[in-house]
Amino acid sequence: FSTQFTAPAAGQTQPISRQAFAGGLMNGCMKNRSRETCLCYANAVVSRYNEPQLDAMYRQMKLEAESRKMFFLVHAPEMNGCISKTKK
Repeated sequence: FSTQFTAPAAGQTQPISRQAFAGGLMNGCMKNRSRETCLCYANAVVSRYNEPQLDAMYRQMKLEAESRKMFFLVHAPEMNGCISKTKK
């Protein structure tokens, strides 16, 4: 899977919304996976957290590439589950 994350808006100062975070995951994911898989993945990840948590993760991922790598490593089970579901 990809360790890309497409930021919803450059220079964003407002907290990121659930929809924007999911949209960023979708955009990055769809560079390598189907829309169906990416939608499953974005929904699975976003459903685990509240908006302040998503915003904190988003801001950390923007600051450090290592944070992005860790994010995708931690959420690999969600991606694997979605790949399995959408292969059927």
